[in-house]
Amino acid sequence: MTDEAETDREIAAKVHALYRDVNDNIVVLLDRFTAEPQESRLQIHCECGRNDCTETVSLQREEYDRARAIPTHFIVATGHAPLGIECIVQENGQHTVVELGADRDVVADDRPDRT
Repeated sequence: MTDEAETDREIAAKVHALYRDVNDNIVVLLDRFTAEPQESRLQIHCECGRNDCTETVSLQREEYDRARAIPTHFIVATGHAPLGIECIVQENGQHTVVELGADRDVVADDRPDRT
């Protein structure tokens, strides 16, 4: 594998993590300002590794929490995976959960505490 290809993989992993952090912060705000946050349907940003992605994903809060229980899992719009560094864990027609593979050390588990 060339250095350029490895750099592309690292960038994609960082983009995955950036979008996940954005979504986690949105959920923190919803938890603070929504009467029944666990009953909420979420609109989150696609967490694919494409830096030009503008897709949103709609899912139930329990689906979001289930994906978040594993730090290497990311929620992407249907058709946005894989980029070669992730594998598909679950597809349901509305969104896909992928697991970040070899570059998982790039994404530290430093998500905001939602408790």
